[in-house]
Amino acid sequence: MSNASPGALRSRPSWADRFMNFSGEDEMARSFCVVRDRWIPVIVRSDLGSEEVADLERLMPGAVPGGRVVVGLHLLFQAAHLLAELDVSHPPVEAVLRRLLAAVTARVTGLDAGRSEEWLDRREVVLAAGRFDAAELVATS
Repeated sequence: MSNASPGALRSRPSWADRFMNFSGEDEMARSFCVVRDRWIPVIVRSDLGSEEVADLERLMPGAVPGGRVVVGLHLLFQAAHLLAELDVSHPPVEAVLRRLLAAVTARVTGLDAGRSEEWLDRREVVLAAGRFDAAELVATS
């Protein structure tokens, strides 16, 4: 029989331990904002021009071309022109994330409304810009 205390035998935290931090504060009670808080792993493009590197430093200090960063929805859309891809290792998670991003993209760009001719015209404007309009991001967040 071991002399170790019962707590020392646990290899993983208990269910309760996972939801309580060291101060006893309930982590479930803390708010999480998918727009602001960082939770989406992405890879930064490795072929950035000098102006894009300056944008990268302004938006994500410390990020480097070709590197991995974690962003929230707002930052993802602000920096979308600087990003190469999502860095999600589980295909089902990536599929759900891509669906979410498609829906948010439609809302942010105004592609979620209008008739087919209007939609095609708006789509051309969005594609020609090559990035999301910062004013539209602020208005929809």
